[in-house]
Amino acid sequence: MTSEEALTIAEAAQGLDLSTARIHQLLSEGRLRGPAVEGHRARAGAPRVWVSSLRAEIERRSGGPVRAARSHHDAHAAHALKVALDASRDALRAQRKQTAIVTDLLAQAVAALQSQERLTAQADDLTEGYSEALTQLLSPSDPSALA
Repeated sequence: MTSEEALTIAEAAQGLDLSTARIHQLLSEGRLRGPAVEGHRARAGAPRVWVSSLRAEIERRSGGPVRAARSHHDAHAAHALKVALDASRDALRAQRKQTAIVTDLLAQAVAALQSQERLTAQADDLTEGYSEALTQLLSPSDPSALA
């Protein structure tokens, strides 16, 4: 007979935060082990789950080999995400450079248009002045002469 400590189904359920029915399933599946049961059924309250088996299941659920496999998958997914983010960052930087070039060109165009507007306003003032001067030169000095 072994001297290993065993727990009841209820204690194992509490230790794993599962129902007693799920503990029975885990025993049937072999994921939990316990003392052999003589006959068809164990007596109520009989120790059914080895403490070492319960600890192994707790470790498996909290970071055993399944967790390691998930961590490898997570590392691969994190690497793929980093590669995608780096590519997006590079594309954004290229787009920002293009935007800066276009912004500079637009600023130059605006400056050129403003300069053209000033020149046009000066030309308008000049032509207005010449028009007034010509009007005075061409008009008769005596307004009654027009009649």
